[in-house]
Amino acid sequence: MNSTTSPDNTPTVIAIAQQLVAQLSDMYYQLGISSEVDAFYTEIFEPMMELQPDPNEIEDGFETTNEISNIDMIRLSCAYVVGALHCYGTDDENSWLGVSHAQYWMGVAYGLGFTQGLVKKAFVNRAKSGGAQRKERYTPLRELARELAEKGDPVTNKPFPSRRQAALKIKDQILAASVADVRLKPDQAERTITSWLSDMQFGSKSKR
Repeated sequence: MNSTTSPDNTPTVIAIAQQLVAQLSDMYYQLGISSEVDAFYTEIFEPMMELQPDPNEIEDGFETTNEISNIDMIRLSCAYVVGALHCYGTDDENSWLGVSHAQYWMGVAYGLGFTQGLVKKAFVNRAKSGGAQRKERYTPLRELARELAEKGDPVTNKPFPSRRQAALKIKDQILAASVADVRLKPDQAERTITSWLSDMQFGSKSKR
C-alpha cells in the first residue's frame, strides 16, 4: 500500500500518527494522570520509541485481569502508534494497521477515563473482549510455531537447544504464514514467538 501525502507533504500515515500522539498527550493531561502538560512524551512516548514494545503482548494481558485502567489503554494505543512509525517505509500495510488499532484503543481509553459505573465496566469488558479476539486470531500461527518448535531443527534433526533458538529458526516460516490482520512485525516476531513457546521444554529436557 502506497501512502498518500498530506498538504505539507508529510506522508498521511505519519501525519495521522503524529496527530494521535498529540491527542494521547492531551488525554494524559486532561485525565489528571500528570500535572505536567508534556509528561506523556517523557513518561510514555519517548521510552516506547526506544524500547518498541510489542502491543500484542500488552493486549494479551487484558485477558487475565479485571484491573484495566485508562493508562493501560493509552499505553496500548501509543504502542501501536510507535509500531506504525517504525514500520513506515518498510511495511506500509502494517503501518496503516498500527494507526487504525491506535485510534480504536484511544477511543476506548477516552471512554474508560470519562465514565463511571456500568458504562465504565462496559469499556473494561470491551478491552478484555478485544484481547481475547486478538488471541483467537493468532491461534493458528501460535499452533504452527509450537508444532515447528516441537519437531526440532530440520538440519541437525535434533531438538532446539533453547526457546530463543527455536524462535529464531522458525521465525521466517511463521512470518511467511502470517497474513492480513494476523501479520507479525518482523522486528517483534522473535519475542512474540518466544512467548508462545514459554511452557515448552528444549535442549536435553525436550521430549520428541
